[in-house]
Order: sequence, then structure tokens, then C-alpha cells
Amino acid sequence: MAKRILNVGCGEDTYGTDFTDKYPQRAEVKKCDQDKDKLPFPSNTFDEIRCRGVLEHLRNHGFALEEIHRVLKPNGKLSLSTDNASYWGFSCGKTHLGGYGEAEIFGDHNDHFSLFTESHLTEHAKAAKFKDIKVKYKLTNPKGMQFFEKEYGLRHIVRLLVKFMLNITPLWRMGYSRLEMVAIK
Repeated sequence: MAKRILNVGCGEDTYGTDFTDKYPQRAEVKKCDQDKDKLPFPSNTFDEIRCRGVLEHLRNHGFALEEIHRVLKPNGKLSLSTDNASYWGFSCGKTHLGGYGEAEIFGDHNDHFSLFTESHLTEHAKAAKFKDIKVKYKLTNPKGMQFFEKEYGLRHIVRLLVKFMLNITPLWRMGYSRLEMVAIK
């Protein structure tokens, strides 16, 4: 039997077998506002759920994670990524100084409501009854592409140098713009 993978808030991402998004861009994507709509699938349907760059756009994190938990099969895997509240670039820019949703780096859909720390993310996942929760830190550019895949110029070189310097201090978490969590139902 083929593995079923739901991509929640997929945007243009084509990874998975099933897709939902608040603003569907393809015919196979089911419309679903993760803040208030139940996922349009029966309980225990998916082996894996991918949720990239969605949680920070939601106001109702608990509801969204409980719905994801509901449609995962027992021992199914959630793979989620979101903004890291500890990231130095957010502290030095408009993000923490007011205007998180207005920051230019987020593009056209600036409806950002939340930033997360590792403990925030872990506590949200525990409250939704996930287990075996693991969080990693990642450095990505604003479009989600890894820095090392392309050359980006002085601004990005500065970001890498700051990350390197932070990595040799107790403040190492501030060097990473994203949190990636894997959790099991």
C-alpha cells in the first residue's frame, strides 16, 4: 500500500500525495483555512504530514496541531518548520521592533502572527498529544532556500559570519532563522 503524505499549507510545493492550502493554486489542492476549518480527511488517514512555513501564519495553533494529529495514522510523522523567534536577524530588523507582518523579507503574504522558540513549539506539540518531539535549528534565506545552494552577496555573507560567531557562544540558537520539528502521533 502506498504511503500517503499530506502537505498542509502547500503553496507551490508539490511534495506529497494530498494537499491543502488557504489559497489553492492548483486543482488538486483542497481549500482549507487551517485556523478554523477541519482538515477535509477522515481520522487516521496519513502516514506523514508536511507543514512548512504555516504555523507562524496561524492564530489558532492548538486547533491546527490537533487537526494534524487527528488525520495522522498511529505512529505517523509530522514534519513542520517555522520561524525561530531567537534569530538575531529578527531582533535587529522590523520583526521584533514592530512590524513582523510588514517585514519585506516575507513577500506578498505578510499575515504573520507568531514567532516560536524551541520550547514554544515543543509545548504546542505536547498539548496536541504528539510524542518523540525533536526540534532542529536551520539557517535559510527568506525564500526558504539554503544559503549554500547559491551565492547571495554581501548581506548573506554577513548573516553567515554572524551565525558562525554566535555558534561559538552560548547564544548559538540566535544564528538560525528556522526551527524544524519532527513529531510522532
